[in-house]
Amino acid sequence: MMEWLRSRLDWVITIIIVVNGIRGILSAFPVPLTWDEAAYVNLANDFYYFGFICYQPLQVLLDFARVPLLTYIIYLAYLITTPNIIVAQILTYLISLAGIYAVYLLGKEIYSKTVGKFSALALSCGLTFFVIFWGVLSEVPYIVFSSLFLLFIIRAQKNPKYYMPAGVSLTLCFLSRYPGALILLVGLAFIFLSKNVKKTLKSPWFYLGIIFAFLTVLPWLYFSKINTGEWLGLLRTFFASTQTWNRMLYVNPFAPPNPLQIISFYLESAVYAVIPIFTPAFLFPYFYIASKTEKSSIGGKTLLFWILSNILVYFLLMPNSRLVDFFRYNQTSLPAFCVLIGFGLAILLTEEFRDRKNVINTVGRSILKNKKNIALLLLILNISGGFIGVFMVRTNPEVAQPLPVYDYLKYTSYPWQIILTNVYPMATHYTDRLCIWIPDIPSWLDAWAQSGHVRAIFVSLFNYVPVTTLIHLQTSPLYEPELVLYQNGFPCMIVYRVVP
Repeated sequence: MMEWLRSRLDWVITIIIVVNGIRGILSAFPVPLTWDEAAYVNLANDFYYFGFICYQPLQVLLDFARVPLLTYIIYLAYLITTPNIIVAQILTYLISLAGIYAVYLLGKEIYSKTVGKFSALALSCGLTFFVIFWGVLSEVPYIVFSSLFLLFIIRAQKNPKYYMPAGVSLTLCFLSRYPGALILLVGLAFIFLSKNVKKTLKSPWFYLGIIFAFLTVLPWLYFSKINTGEWLGLLRTFFASTQTWNRMLYVNPFAPPNPLQIISFYLESAVYAVIPIFTPAFLFPYFYIASKTEKSSIGGKTLLFWILSNILVYFLLMPNSRLVDFFRYNQTSLPAFCVLIGFGLAILLTEEFRDRKNVINTVGRSILKNKKNIALLLLILNISGGFIGVFMVRTNPEVAQPLPVYDYLKYTSYPWQIILTNVYPMATHYTDRLCIWIPDIPSWLDAWAQSGHVRAIFVSLFNYVPVTTLIHLQTSPLYEPELVLYQNGFPCMIVYRVVP
């Protein structure tokens, strides 16, 4: 039996199985949720308990406007299991495995089976793979469907029937991440580079693909219509909200930033902007070798176009975006990075492409040539960096807020009472109460507080809160602090109660 396994499993498959096996075990343990993750999970809960109509205050409509695909998938799982965060995490993990397989198929289609395996290895061990795939984030289904979209477009050049699943995949990319619709440009680039534009435009299957794309998006359009009155109302709501994003230094209002903090903030901004571009970081030499080799091939040009076009568009569209947006949105080209890295690994570690002159000229006397031990070291560094990244994200004070605060709010309130807070998605998730964003106009805040429905006002100073609102809470006789938590001598979390 062992001999059979040894003959079937090479070192690439072994690492993929071991790494993803560890991730599978870890996915069975709950992790502190980020803002977006809490919103996705809360929305799946809403679908389960209340259906698909937004009965909550208008501001919560923004959560309904989020990309729906991952939430829908979680909701379908909840129909079988009932709501459970572990179910959501395991489901996301399973989708990530599908993403690894889709990247394998893409690498295999463009190059060979060997490159497909190395591409799956690059994704499995990606430095940021652990960060975006260990939790409940929408990047996970996007990796699957963007890889499948390009795969189907490539196959459609030989068999036009593949335009139909390509159309479905395109819509699912959009519903995974709205800007993910940019993958359409990548597919068009491949058709253009293949010099098949006329053939494509004459094919009835191409237009059937467009129809299939529209039919796939139709349920979401109807969902938008019944909640906003407009077919594209949810999309308009989402992009209107992004206009309020800005890059600012979130600091404790009681402790103004010093020059070192400001310098550190901008250095961090640069790191967040660069890391996704060089993902997976420690495997970048293999990406460089592959991209240098593939400047003349259709597949290589398309993959490089995928990466460069995404970087350019996001930098142009999001000049004032938050750091996390640079980090997450640039992950949309991760499959292209991994396939090129897989090609680079195959060039340097196998004899498969030795007959290609451009490959021989590119590799030359590279110190990576035939060095499996160096590749293994870089993979280990990548995995280690991934775990460090997960630790940094999940222990960030903005994410890993003290759970006893939420327990306190849950056990000192009734289910019908409202909590006003500046971290309403996470507070809703952990307290199982209706949590609403604190009104930023003092008179509105007072009107809410005096309505008799508000149990408490919970402020986390790790997150943005309007200074005028905070001053009003501190000075108005209507409110008094009920619970104050400190960090480094400064208040970081405050629970206010409404004075009777």
